[in-house]
Amino acid sequence: MATDQGKTSNLNGLQLVSNIEKKIVPEVGHTTFRPPYTPVTIGAIVGREVGKDYRPTRKSPMHVWHEKNNAVFVDAGLWLRPRYYKQGKENLYENLKKGSRKCKKNVGLCDVTSLGKIDIKGSDSAEFLNRVYTNAWMKLPIGKARYGVMLREDGMIFDDGTTTRISENHFHMTTTTAQAVNVLAHLEHYLQVVWPELDVNVLSTTEQWAGAALAGPNSRNLLEKIFPETDVSSEALPFMGYKEADLYGVPARIFRISFSGELAYEINVESGYGVFMWEKIIELGKEMGIEPYGKGSSFNFKN
Repeated sequence: MATDQGKTSNLNGLQLVSNIEKKIVPEVGHTTFRPPYTPVTIGAIVGREVGKDYRPTRKSPMHVWHEKNNAVFVDAGLWLRPRYYKQGKENLYENLKKGSRKCKKNVGLCDVTSLGKIDIKGSDSAEFLNRVYTNAWMKLPIGKARYGVMLREDGMIFDDGTTTRISENHFHMTTTTAQAVNVLAHLEHYLQVVWPELDVNVLSTTEQWAGAALAGPNSRNLLEKIFPETDVSSEALPFMGYKEADLYGVPARIFRISFSGELAYEINVESGYGVFMWEKIIELGKEMGIEPYGKGSSFNFKN
């Protein structure tokens, strides 16, 4: 009967059994009938989950800007992320190489809003991270980030990302784009089922923060223009460091994190200010020759 265990297919099944047993249906008997009692079209079951509503699409606050600047998008989980920004007659390979060179020799800008973000609070937060990651977290200083790897129960890698200690009992975790929902469910399972005694609360904040990554040898020079009243020197903001700052009136978080092999930073602001942040960075970086790069170039940095 496959997916239909209702009265409709049940009667057909009973008729087949009666033919095989050479008995009438009442003699064969029947199971408890389930809905549907009358034939129902597949379309009625599907309802509104067709076309664009079949698969929800998530977009960053800067999506319209990307569209206006010839972005070619790629699916990343449920998100649409710029793969590259088409210019002239460049083919994909030429464009990706150009984006990589920009970050190796100058400064580039990438939308990283789609990365999963999970807020973790509670007196046992550090101990919890110590258990769900493969590396140690108890002694991570406030204002510092650490790269972590999560494993499944069979020992295979489940996800990876950086987690930053905002205060003594407050952490900001990032995950891969595609695994954000699964990681949250993973954490909630352990807190509710395995270690319910831990004083920890987790909350998805992926859509609450817009993110932009600056990468390249000129990224600190640009960062100084973006945050003129904040000391972003190497001493004040070391590798894997974290600071809160003011972006022309907008509260911002700065993470000195690099996935490019070059000097790099990630800036987060509340999503409602995402476009303001992005356009301000473009404006201030114009004389430096800043250009946005997409997900494709980030995979090409090793070349």
